[in-house]
Amino acid sequence: MTLVLLSASYVAVAALLLSLNLASAWRWQIKLAGILIVSALYIGTYVGAEGLSGWPSQSAMPGYFRLHWAVVTEPDKFSGEDGRILVWAEALDESDRSLSPPRAFKLSYDDELARRIERALGMVSEGQAVTGSLKTESTGEEADEDGVPEAGKDGAGGDATRRTTGPPPEFYFEQMRPPPRPTKQLL
Repeated sequence: MTLVLLSASYVAVAALLLSLNLASAWRWQIKLAGILIVSALYIGTYVGAEGLSGWPSQSAMPGYFRLHWAVVTEPDKFSGEDGRILVWAEALDESDRSLSPPRAFKLSYDDELARRIERALGMVSEGQAVTGSLKTESTGEEADEDGVPEAGKDGAGGDATRRTTGPPPEFYFEQMRPPPRPTKQLL
């Protein structure tokens, strides 16, 4: 509904601009500038409103995030449909504070990633807060004996780059650390 109302408002602005251009005695340069500005606003709104439609983001996932939920769809050999993994995640900083509201991300299906996400969803279902960290081949981070890279322990990370070739990124999940206790000051 938001996109329909937004589109209707731009049609109204364009109709107002057209009637103003036909009835006014303004110079043609001013009329042309108004037409170009409104046209640029149409394009800017189309690009900027992409997130309003509710479709998952094709952008890279954050390097450290809180997992809210995920949906794993396995590939279907009968119909030839590729599998996919939809992840609802919230970017976190090094002290586990939220950097942005939760966002849906679309990932290509991978068996190992699907298994890890299913285990993490079990933790979420039990009421645990779960964080995830991302390791790509380019970071060179090594996982410890628990399978968690150092980035997942201290919250470091950042955005992973989007890649179209090469091995898929590795995700590691763990229970979120408890918040630090506030320090008490003596009076």
